Amino acid sequence: MASPIKTCVLLVFVFWSEISFCKSSDLQEKSDNLQPRKIVNFYAFSVNNAAGEIIALDQFRGKVVLVVNVASECGYTDDHYRSLIRLKNVMGPEKKFEILAFPCNQFGNQEPGTNEEIQQFVSEVYRVHFPVFAKVDVIGETAHEAWKFLSSSFGVTPNWNFWKYLVDEDGLVVNAWGPKTPVEDIFHEIKEAVGRIGFQKPQNMRRRTEL
Repeated sequence: MASPIKTCVLLVFVFWSEISFCKSSDLQEKSDNLQPRKIVNFYAFSVNNAAGEIIALDQFRGKVVLVVNVASECGYTDDHYRSLIRLKNVMGPEKKFEILAFPCNQFGNQEPGTNEEIQQFVSEVYRVHFPVFAKVDVIGETAHEAWKFLSSSFGVTPNWNFWKYLVDEDGLVVNAWGPKTPVEDIFHEIKEAVGRIGFQKPQNMRRRTEL
């Protein structure tokens, strides 16, 4: 049977151990709270080009970009590609705007070709002069992380080809439109976004228009 003195010493030891643990936990929590939180943005991701090379989207930071999931055999293909090319021709010379196209075969199997075949199609038929990356999934568990960011940050997930996400120079989504919205209808908003580069943004910048 333990003596009263030993029992007392043991209780004091346990008491101080618990206090030390609590203080340590509190300090760790405060330390964690003081750590700068990393803000995830579209330009934090990397993607593959058609040749399989890794492309850091950070190279587009400082520009406004329109991110589009494209398909070669969709009813929206011709109008959208021609309109996107016109948009690039108008906005491109300022070097503050870019279109980023991501082929996707998840909707109606309307992008069945290989990356090489897709590049040949957009080059020969439309003479596209904006980046058309490797095929990706844009919805579901297999969606590319960059597309998961687009959907989750704006709260709108693509349900067909030619969804258009407008991303500002800081990599944040400010608006999104479905395929029923012509590119011509969003031109002025794109131009406004480019004009805001370098200026402080209002808190309610995010919009949601017709999908």
